[in-house]
Amino acid sequence: MEALEEARKASPKDLNLLLNQAQMYITLEKMDKFGELMEEAVELDPTNPTLFFNLGVVNANEKKTAEAIKYYEKAIELKPDYADAYMNLAVAILSGEQAIVAEMNENLSNYKKYDELEKKQKNLYKKALPYLEKADNIKRSEDTVKSLLNIYDILEMTDKADVLRPIYKEMRGQ
Repeated sequence: MEALEEARKASPKDLNLLLNQAQMYITLEKMDKFGELMEEAVELDPTNPTLFFNLGVVNANEKKTAEAIKYYEKAIELKPDYADAYMNLAVAILSGEQAIVAEMNENLSNYKKYDELEKKQKNLYKKALPYLEKADNIKRSEDTVKSLLNIYDILEMTDKADVLRPIYKEMRGQ
């Protein structure tokens, strides 16, 4: 750690040294320091989509969803075929579902409130769906297909779900 800090003092604009130091903080599970260094890295290399993606991850892990979304969107702006950024953007959007489901569970006998919350939940799915579809189009994985199947089923998009079902089964070796 000391060697990296000394090297950074000697060469503060060296992006590779900065990224090595940031990686060290990940290993030490000091995400706050990692985030600070990623902010600094973005200043040194403002057109690097991976740096913005990493800032998205840091903010998502810290439950700063709005900031995470902003960083994922910037990564996508810089690299329109960044499948992982699309996937993480969808996941960040869907992170709001937990609070909705908790509230739904508290209102099981209040049908009007429950229906309102269910509509809110479906709107969240609709908001995340284009990003999931884009991630799947760029880089299909078991995760993208499973996530799309779940959302298609919930939104009653049977035709789209039926197309993916055999693909998912094949991916799972069934």
